[in-house]
Amino acid sequence: MDAQQNTTSTEFAAIQITDDVAPEVQNVLADGLPTYTVALSDAWNITLTATVSDDNAGGSMIAGANFTIGAGNWPSIPMNNDTALDSDIETFSYVVDITSWLPGTYRIYVYGSDIPGNDNLIGAFTTIIITNDASPEIENVL
Repeated sequence: MDAQQNTTSTEFAAIQITDDVAPEVQNVLADGLPTYTVALSDAWNITLTATVSDDNAGGSMIAGANFTIGAGNWPSIPMNNDTALDSDIETFSYVVDITSWLPGTYRIYVYGSDIPGNDNLIGAFTTIIITNDASPEIENVL
């Protein structure tokens, strides 16, 4: 053994890489479609689905997803995770009751977050179009 060798201490450098990038929101669909069109008389429940991925944005586990009707229209509604939240790519769903919605075009935005607390504040959306198929009312007949 060399007399100059120190066997009692070890020096090392610790490198810590943090995830500070928000996850991506992908594949936002209403009943499996990017644009869902329905007549007012047929408007019922639709299933909103989305994927939240941190695969290309830091690789952290996904913490959750939420949605709003319209962009950034807070507060938002939490979505249901389809499996345990234990990976960097997760799928979410939520059944939305559109029976009381009026004819028009609606965008539903989905946002996601990861475990380090990075929130996707831009989101992605699906479009729901409700057409008016109701008969007109006749009024003021004299």
